[in-house]
Amino acid sequence: MKNLSSYLDTQYRLSSRAHSLKTFGEDVFVKRDDELGFGITGSKLRKFASLLPVLRQKAKELIVIGGAQSHNVCALSQLLLEEGIPFQLYLCEARQQAARGVGLIIRLLGKDRIRWISRQDWPKVECLAQEEAARRKSCLVIPEGSVCKESLPGALTLVQDFLKNEKELGKTFSSVLVDAGTGFSAAALALGLASLKHPAEVHVLCMAPGFEEMKERCSQYWNELFHEEAPKIEPICHRPNTAASFGAINSTVMKELARMIQEEGILTDPIYSTKLFLSAKSLLLPRPSLLIHSGGGLSLLGVQDRLISFLPPPQ
Repeated sequence: MKNLSSYLDTQYRLSSRAHSLKTFGEDVFVKRDDELGFGITGSKLRKFASLLPVLRQKAKELIVIGGAQSHNVCALSQLLLEEGIPFQLYLCEARQQAARGVGLIIRLLGKDRIRWISRQDWPKVECLAQEEAARRKSCLVIPEGSVCKESLPGALTLVQDFLKNEKELGKTFSSVLVDAGTGFSAAALALGLASLKHPAEVHVLCMAPGFEEMKERCSQYWNELFHEEAPKIEPICHRPNTAASFGAINSTVMKELARMIQEEGILTDPIYSTKLFLSAKSLLLPRPSLLIHSGGGLSLLGVQDRLISFLPPPQ
């Protein structure tokens, strides 16, 4: 899309700074989307920039699908309460229903609005939600991760902001590394950069399977929104080099989390961003490189007891 930058500039304005990392060698930078919001992470705020206006206009009620620890569910629930839009949460029943971390906040936000879906029934959760929505008037279903056409323009604001950071730093990034849960924001970033023919390699740290399917879905949304064929994208995918299973946290991750706090002054989360920074050290990313830190600080609530061990001994 030739005029993507001007389109985004007239529609949405979400901006975060970028700066160098002291302990990662020369020409490694971090984009601080974590500073766009603490309770609502940067990648979520970007998606909601285009999704929320649609919900205000079309939805009298919502069903929101997600996991028991979903940052998307947590973020969207906050905004729906603020907007006064009634909603119900369809959450995947956790193996351990203990209220910790993001899960604790979700259960407070959801209160009596939560319907727990068994793991056995989870593969058909969207069908269950759509059946329920059909019985109600003006009820919409928001899929897991808010992966829908209406979220794509907001997600593309990351591209606009990426270009702004380059101008401010006087750099042209040769590579960018972003983590991926559903992979929606990562695919949007790759699409946006490809549409502008930007030379940066897009590297994606995949925390869960399904990124290839997500690329196809985002390309389809692009075609529908902009009425033109989506650019071809071939982001380079990686798996975390430790604690690769989704949600896994080990001592290596916790050490890096504590190190980032103590040496870089950056709060990372153990599920996504800490693994992003760990992996960046072992990947041979072309420089200058930019690491996208989208946030996730609420996850620290779930590992407080493990962080205590990194405190210096009392004097």
